[in-house]
Amino acid sequence: KKPTNEVELVDLESSLEQFRAVDHKTLVDEFIEIKQWQDLIFDTKFVLTSADFKAIHESAVWVQSINTSMLEREADLRKERETLENKFKMQRMKFIDDLNAYIAVVRKFKDAGNIRQMDEYLERTLALKEKFERAKFDAEKLNEKEILLGWDASDFEQLNEGLRMLEPYQKLWTLAYDFSKAHQQWTRGPLFQLDPQAVDAEANQMFMTCEGLIKFFFDKEQPIPAGAAEHIRKQLDAFKQNLGLVHSLCNTALRPRHWEEISNVVGFAIEPDPSFTLSRLIDMDIGKHIEQLQNISKAAAKESQIEKSHVC
Repeated sequence: KKPTNEVELVDLESSLEQFRAVDHKTLVDEFIEIKQWQDLIFDTKFVLTSADFKAIHESAVWVQSINTSMLEREADLRKERETLENKFKMQRMKFIDDLNAYIAVVRKFKDAGNIRQMDEYLERTLALKEKFERAKFDAEKLNEKEILLGWDASDFEQLNEGLRMLEPYQKLWTLAYDFSKAHQQWTRGPLFQLDPQAVDAEANQMFMTCEGLIKFFFDKEQPIPAGAAEHIRKQLDAFKQNLGLVHSLCNTALRPRHWEEISNVVGFAIEPDPSFTLSRLIDMDIGKHIEQLQNISKAAAKESQIEKSHVC
């Protein structure tokens, strides 16, 4: 049987080794036993037929030919191993070439910094991440074959290097996408559906991520992605200036009497209406009343606590 893959090759090599170590000796021992019986028959003057002599002769020839057949089979398997190993080496080299090609694409991200292309950049980083993750599986399969062939398992350092290089770029463009989506919701979505604590926590987390990315890219002397991270940080910083409004106006403790006070302060009627957005209120310059609005909101929170304590 001609092996078609590494598993079949090793199975055949193992079978041949097993035959040489165990089965061959068993056959030779059996032939020796037959020969001893033949000698005993000769001593008893028992007359053997020509068919008996033919069978004994054929057995002797066959036993003597086993070693030659094994040597020929071993030579054939060595050739098959060389063929399969060369094929595997080419497969492994192509895998390494693919990893190097992925890394070359990752390196190009140092020149990517146009915020308007964030969707494209993010899609490319995710596609590369998927390729690297798939390569992890392929690397495991290649290692299995290497061990099966009796080789040392390759480290495939390019795989870990590529993932490490890709991570900050993926983080940057994921942040850009997430912030763009969140900023749209925070400023142009219904204001009174926002959870102030959640918005505050998310904005601060994004800001901290920006700080880390800016430092990383500057340390790596990559000013273009560092500039993109700085741009996001400036937008976040500008948004955070309005968190006071979000906390003051999205307070669930506000009652109709409080909204009446707020309306008197800002100079127009305002109440928890889905049509109000943070962007709209910023355009109306409501932020100049922030101190008064915060005082009303704090008073409402205290009144609510007192009401709850009386109920209890």
